Amino acid sequence: MELKYFSEFYKIGGISKFLREAKKAFRQREKIILYGDADMDGSSSVIILEETLRFLGFNVVKVYFPDREKEGYGINEKALLYLSFLRPAILITLDCGITNFDEVKLAKKMGFKTWIFDHHEVIKKTPPANLVIAPKAKNNPPVFACLSNAGLAFYLSHLLLKELGKDYPEEQIKEHLILAAIATIADMMPVKEINRQLIDKGVEGTLESQRPGLRVFWERRLIKFRNNRDLIQKIIAVLNITKCRNHLTGTYRLLRAKSLTKAEQIARELIKEEKERKRKLEYFVDELKKEIKDRKFDSEIIFIARKDYPISFAGPIASKIFSEFRKPTIIVSLQRDLARGAVRLPHYLDSLDALKSASKFLEDYGGHKAASGFTVKKEKLPQVEEALRRYFHKVYKNEN
Repeated sequence: MELKYFSEFYKIGGISKFLREAKKAFRQREKIILYGDADMDGSSSVIILEETLRFLGFNVVKVYFPDREKEGYGINEKALLYLSFLRPAILITLDCGITNFDEVKLAKKMGFKTWIFDHHEVIKKTPPANLVIAPKAKNNPPVFACLSNAGLAFYLSHLLLKELGKDYPEEQIKEHLILAAIATIADMMPVKEINRQLIDKGVEGTLESQRPGLRVFWERRLIKFRNNRDLIQKIIAVLNITKCRNHLTGTYRLLRAKSLTKAEQIARELIKEEKERKRKLEYFVDELKKEIKDRKFDSEIIFIARKDYPISFAGPIASKIFSEFRKPTIIVSLQRDLARGAVRLPHYLDSLDALKSASKFLEDYGGHKAASGFTVKKEKLPQVEEALRRYFHKVYKNEN
């Protein structure tokens, strides 16, 4: 298919080096590890790139997703140690890595080449990886800034196929387009310009998918739906956040299933998991709404930290609380030594700029302008809260 703005894609920083290094990796049979974020966008990114690389004959030796509850977000030392038996290898990160400065340095010391493919905002500069492709980096064509990471993987895959002169089956391109569309919707990327084509074509072709992990939902009548868009929203509800088992997300395991029988087994597990997750989320949100109303929050922001919130719940709780109260919302999950927070703001505010005001206290932070996350040592959490309160007080004072 003809991709919008495809000729402009060559102008993104790092693309020329990517093609050069990819051809070298192909010739020399270098080992490749695909390392993705554990949500729908990250899982879809990995699948799109993995299936393309395997079709082309690259030496993909491992797929790895960090468990957010145990390892947090992005590259981490625990994961690098686990993967160290595969070095030397190319570690390709998808939908993560753009804020992992120390971890990238560690990976280099351990003998990995690190390639980062990440659609999140670039904070000041990019990590010292061997290769970085970040559409939101300065001087890149702005049209690509709204891509989901799966959309980025889709374009990169197209690029490789074209440059290596291989004709990918049209049916497989359609399958990747469907994944890119679902991931773009799941990650709430703007439906404009480049994304409109991906979403319209992908949604249109959903019911024609031959992927068992998708077909199972309608062929085995696992969910009821009114139309393609309703179907996709219900699939996203099941697949956007799933548990990791043996460093593979439930989403990845389902979408890579080879038969309807296997897919049905996994899908039923994930549907059950999603129902339990929904029940817990509703409980947390209802309790929090009641607390907020009882305490009559009158400050500019809502900042709440709890040790009973799993890390993967912080973002969804923050989204629902923000939707209810329309104030900048920061929900923090307290772990043993660290606190991990999720920030949700109105679209006209910049959460990364807000977190920058507290950056001297943070271990790391990143994400998008309206939705981001951070990690901080628990003892520094009060300073972070105070810095954010000062930031938003100043913002609202200037507005008035």
